[in-house]
Amino acid sequence: MSDMEFNLLEEPWLPVVYNDGKQIEVSLRTIFRDAHRIKNLAGELPTQDAAILRFILAIVYRVVENNDPKGTKGRMFDAIDAYERWEEYWNNGSFPSELFDKYLSEYADRFYLIHPDRPFYQYPIDKGSEYKAKKLRGDLAESNNKAKMFSSFNGKDKDALSYGESVRWLIHLISYDDASLKPIHKKDGEKMDSAKVGWLGRLGLVYLKGKNLFETLMLNLVLVDKDGEIFPEEKPVWELDTLEMQERRRIPIPKSPIGVLTVQSRRVRLLIDNGAVTGYTEYVGDQFADTCSNVEQMTMWRQDKETNWVPKKLPDPSRAIWRDYTSLLVRGDKNMRPGVIRWGSELVEKGLLTKDTTDIISVNIFYVGGSMPSDIDDIVSDSISVNSKVLSKIGDAWNTRIDSMLIKTDECVRYYGLFVKNVMTLNGASDNVEDMSQKETIQIYNNLDKEFRRWLFSIDPDVSDMETKSNEWLRDILYRTIATQAEDYLKDSDPRSYIYVNKVGEKGTKKNTPTSSIKELKRLKMNIRKIIDGD
Repeated sequence: MSDMEFNLLEEPWLPVVYNDGKQIEVSLRTIFRDAHRIKNLAGELPTQDAAILRFILAIVYRVVENNDPKGTKGRMFDAIDAYERWEEYWNNGSFPSELFDKYLSEYADRFYLIHPDRPFYQYPIDKGSEYKAKKLRGDLAESNNKAKMFSSFNGKDKDALSYGESVRWLIHLISYDDASLKPIHKKDGEKMDSAKVGWLGRLGLVYLKGKNLFETLMLNLVLVDKDGEIFPEEKPVWELDTLEMQERRRIPIPKSPIGVLTVQSRRVRLLIDNGAVTGYTEYVGDQFADTCSNVEQMTMWRQDKETNWVPKKLPDPSRAIWRDYTSLLVRGDKNMRPGVIRWGSELVEKGLLTKDTTDIISVNIFYVGGSMPSDIDDIVSDSISVNSKVLSKIGDAWNTRIDSMLIKTDECVRYYGLFVKNVMTLNGASDNVEDMSQKETIQIYNNLDKEFRRWLFSIDPDVSDMETKSNEWLRDILYRTIATQAEDYLKDSDPRSYIYVNKVGEKGTKKNTPTSSIKELKRLKMNIRKIIDGD
């Protein structure tokens, strides 16, 4: 084996789909040369695509911040310059490959997967937790002691990975690793910070998607912070002269998006045998506070008990992203939109972005283990499409109205869940009432899902009438969907529950004691109408 093998700049390792449908793996140089011809990344998992997108985006930051498209101007000096620079690149329609080739060539030695001193995204660690190759694969995610029940690969394919696969999963591991790692260098009596999952595992990750990879990268290239200032210069790990080896190193919040895009949450060294990766050694690397809303641009946010803004994740895999519309698109003192949404809004308002439609992608990962996540449980990717004008100030009134309608939607669905529990009680059920009610409410949201996406996409703030569209959602879609499902649910009920089984005020009953399934249906419809009418 040579001391230097598999340079990411020259070797194909990035799975992509071209605009004509062709699927191949390309090198890092090719990804920039052909970004306008490539539709999207096409890795094994949505989380892998998200992690690699952020890695590629960090390179775009370094080139764009320090070069205009012609290579005649240097680093941006203020926000006005930043907007002009972004517009120049966007109007170009493709990346100037010579600028990217020049930048990548300057650090070519840092992009070898196998290198005697500085292998890509790796550290010369002498000890750590050691795992086999199968745990490196995020789509297998096996421990050394327990096989995954529905593993799609068996035998030899799991025991060794090609160099191209290993690069992809190395980036994924550093971004999404669980928190099961034990301290390696802890001395007696020494206190060390608890392990956290990789940085992306803590985010409710969102990004904007364009018609090709060039547009996607540019739409997420946020050059101005929320205070209207450009970011300080910050170097990615491959530009640093030395590597920090400290385990569980607590670092300050990064100064710019580059810092969070390339944070080394894990210290990793791949184990090589006969031209393949057979395992890896790792321990926890850099960790910083979650309160980094000025530099992390690709997540939803919420306020913690101390009113600090921290990343907001979806609460469970079944929740569609549109149900968190407020966190995505509503601006105000009590809400902070993701940085990429804010940036998109500013581009639309300044006339720099004239796309008719904006596609918002969300990627969420869920772990098992509670406060000490020990394994990946589920991965969910979702998207919504909106008229781009919804992002601008002209769309603010619409976003506020949509927010209020979704609050009403949740309240109506809550009443439907109560209806299900009451009918089950009338049918004599005592077990699994809560579970069945939850299952039915999930089904309601599933039935509303396509309807809401279609309705949202139909809104044009310049043309649509707000009252007409509001009534379309609340009365034509929401009421009809819940009422229909409730009526269908009664068809499977015990016919004896249709009659009154007791009377309100009867001894031992309470005011809201269910009396008959028919009356519960009437009560549900009445409550929904009150909510829709604002009573």
